[in-house]
Amino acid sequence: MPNDIIAQLKNSQSRLSACLIPVADDQDWRPRPGAWSFREIAAHLATAESECLQPRLKRIASGEHPHFELYLNTDRDFSGFDLRAALRDWANTRQAIFDFVRGLTVEQLTLTATHAFYGTLTVPGYLQAWLAHDQEHLDELERLLIQHAAEKAHT
Repeated sequence: MPNDIIAQLKNSQSRLSACLIPVADDQDWRPRPGAWSFREIAAHLATAESECLQPRLKRIASGEHPHFELYLNTDRDFSGFDLRAALRDWANTRQAIFDFVRGLTVEQLTLTATHAFYGTLTVPGYLQAWLAHDQEHLDELERLLIQHAAEKAHT
């Protein structure tokens, strides 16, 4: 079961990275004031995975049956991050997560946590929720890339 979701997460990560790498030299472009830049999106992906997903999966697999609130890092200053470095960090963290999940026992994969938004989740369930997070950012990036290209064509 985890191999299916891992394959989907690998695919979504590849697609997200493929959207961001070509705009790395324009990483501070944003569609409007106050919106996230490409740099901030990459940094968000990296930090959300290392600060939220990875430790939460470990807590679920430990049998702790934790309760999680919604994780947001939308008010964080990501200006010190570099887009390419953030993508590398994200890839490393995600691979560590995959390795961790593949090493879990069948019993650990059935342990649960509760989440304020998603309800009861197992490790595979949390990964499925995270896939939806990837998809939200992919949808957003596809729109932003169209806008970015249109603006660049007019300059």
